[in-house]
Amino acid sequence: MSLELYNQSNERAEHKNQLVQKVQSLGLKQDEYMVISSAAMELLGCDRVSGDIDILVTEDVYDALVTSSREKGLEEVESSGLKMLNGNGFNIFYDLVVGVGTEKEVRYLDYYQPVKSSEGVMCMSLSDVMEYKERRGKEKDINDVRLINEELNES
Repeated sequence: MSLELYNQSNERAEHKNQLVQKVQSLGLKQDEYMVISSAAMELLGCDRVSGDIDILVTEDVYDALVTSSREKGLEEVESSGLKMLNGNGFNIFYDLVVGVGTEKEVRYLDYYQPVKSSEGVMCMSLSDVMEYKERRGKEKDINDVRLINEELNES
């Protein structure tokens, strides 16, 4: 392995460790949250470095985090009609819904079954991240779908 590849590998491992530590710093129980999107991809082994950590939490946890938001470096904001806690590398949501405007509206935490990363972090499965990203269809999401396919084909 070349020195450059070795350094990249170490940097990715360090970034992944930082992700794990940040999620664990929230002190959430396994049934209260799920890491989604690119952070889930990174935690589950994809060759992807995430820029932030998107997390879904239960409404009770969200309310508790709002109360302690200042000490955790979070601020409640609204984006595209969704309330979220933002800051310190996090985007924390509780009200993401599948099937909006249909009779089958279901919250993500009830719809998707989380999987545990090797570090014990609860994540959206790669197949569910792929479905989520295919539905969004942004350019970065199309690239992420390719990375997920590569990871799933290697498994």
